[in-house]
Amino acid sequence: MKYFPLLYRLNAEDRYLIWMSNESDRVVADDRGFVLTFEDISAVQAYADTRHYELKREEAKRQDLDWVATWLKKEGMPVDCHEALAAWNLFSDVARSVHGTGGNFQQRDRQFPKVYPKLFWGNNLPSITPEGSHFDPEWSPDEPTGLAEVLGAGLEMFQSCTRPVLASGNL
Repeated sequence: MKYFPLLYRLNAEDRYLIWMSNESDRVVADDRGFVLTFEDISAVQAYADTRHYELKREEAKRQDLDWVATWLKKEGMPVDCHEALAAWNLFSDVARSVHGTGGNFQQRDRQFPKVYPKLFWGNNLPSITPEGSHFDPEWSPDEPTGLAEVLGAGLEMFQSCTRPVLASGNL
């Protein structure tokens, strides 16, 4: 198992959680099924030390969940494939980590199977996009609505199952 600090922004506040990678990516949750969040990297490291997690350090790319909240409120706002895919992936990892609280998100995730691949290809990753090519998804009339349902359910799940770890290490 590999452990990474994951930086995210929600409600104009930057926080961290611990992302775990193996065959099934997840995030660190407590015994009650709440995802633990931390105010800064030193708090993440202190918690990891108590659990004997060896944190891998990479350049922190912030997951902008404020983008999701804004996009959900502004009808007709273009889909940012990078932000939408990052949020969808984070919500999927959280849903696998919590005890039964990912239900509505997981249900919506399965309802719109054509949306996720469009977000993936719309990221135009250099490793899979031929040089000189660029993919811009063409959305059917119901796909942005489906994406909003998935991301809205994911954001709601995320907000309901995250709990801050206080500086003293207590919840």
